[in-house]
Amino acid sequence: MSPRAARDRFSLLLKVTGLPLRSFWPGAMDRLSTPGAGFGFVMNFLFVYVTRRLGGTPFLCGVALMVECVVEVPCLHYADDLLRAYGSRTLIVTVLALYAVRCASYALLDAFAGRPALVLLVEPLHGVTFALFYTSGVSCAKELLPATWETLAQGLFSAAFTGGSGLGAALGGVAGKRFGFHKTFLAFAAMFAVAAIAFSSTLD
Repeated sequence: MSPRAARDRFSLLLKVTGLPLRSFWPGAMDRLSTPGAGFGFVMNFLFVYVTRRLGGTPFLCGVALMVECVVEVPCLHYADDLLRAYGSRTLIVTVLALYAVRCASYALLDAFAGRPALVLLVEPLHGVTFALFYTSGVSCAKELLPATWETLAQGLFSAAFTGGSGLGAALGGVAGKRFGFHKTFLAFAAMFAVAAIAFSSTLD
């Protein structure tokens, strides 16, 4: 194939795919990647915070994971009902608001450094946010592209979430080392609160 033919085929591909992708980018990438940032930061550094700052043990971290999973099961079971009742966008805004509460609660635990088991009171929020976000995120991505693009929609959803997760982990790690995890959790809480307010304005 000549360079010109290859260039023409690539131009045709962009022309064919341009409209669906342009409709997906502003409508979903930001609100799908933002919860990913919280997931990446919390999952990578929460137990570092619990053990090094709050005085928790590896056993406590294991119990915290168990609490997350136990709560996650019924939340996943009823997530479809909530999706039908409220829609994907409302659930995503709810997830952002709950992430703000979750990160603020982790920061508050710093005042109870001698009582690390209090983290177990916060961990049920993981089950709620994870279940609701994955259900609503998949649906949101599906809604924004034509039916023939469902596979691409899920790929873009995964890319948005994973990219946000990596960015959240990287920025959270740098901020945690420089400013401490107490302030970093507060900063993430503020970010999610602002995102929830901003995205709520897009609801019908």
